[in-house]
Amino acid sequence: MRARILDQVLQLRTRAGIHAYMGSDAAQVADPMGRLVFTVAYAVGLHGLGDTPEARILLGTANALADVAATPAALEQQRAAITSGLAAIERLLPQLAESSLATGALELEYLLRRGDLGTARVEQALRPGVVMSVDMEGCAA
Repeated sequence: MRARILDQVLQLRTRAGIHAYMGSDAAQVADPMGRLVFTVAYAVGLHGLGDTPEARILLGTANALADVAATPAALEQQRAAITSGLAAIERLLPQLAESSLATGALELEYLLRRGDLGTARVEQALRPGVVMSVDMEGCAA
């Protein structure tokens, strides 16, 4: 299961990267990138890396994505912040355990089912030692 989730994270990273650099549809940029930002942010928090420059970039990227989701015309204005977030993710990934990314992916699914994902959740996830609400039963498909 861990390998499957990690594979999904890597596919998400590829899809988010393509849309972040070349996409013109705000929703197709914001959705995969937002999912990736949260998943990585959660793992970053688990590893106690929430006070690093890369973590602060992730939070800035989450804010940029929220702006794009609310105002699709803001995509071009926010593209640099989004691609900076992608670069920060690339720097962070080698420091993160697969199990932490898997836990972040499970938490993401839980929050999406509850309709409770936003910038505040990314900020919360980045805090070291914060355990949110992973619920295996709630994530079962």
